[in-house]
Amino acid sequence: MDAADITSVHDFTDEAIDIHNRTAKPEIKRGRCLYCNAQVPTGLYCDADCREDYETEQEIKAKLR
Repeated sequence: MDAADITSVHDFTDEAIDIHNRTAKPEIKRGRCLYCNAQVPTGLYCDADCREDYETEQEIKAKLR
């Protein structure tokens, strides 16, 4: 393996992790917004803004790992 092969494998692995993180669903449905903890009757978020903020936060955390 040369440097180009190693870089290619590394890039592929990063992309696979990003795809997993985007498609992975939170494990707990607890009647509270996953982002702001407001009570919600159904679903995981109280509104679209919280959903977007939560997903953005998770993407940033994934990149920091």
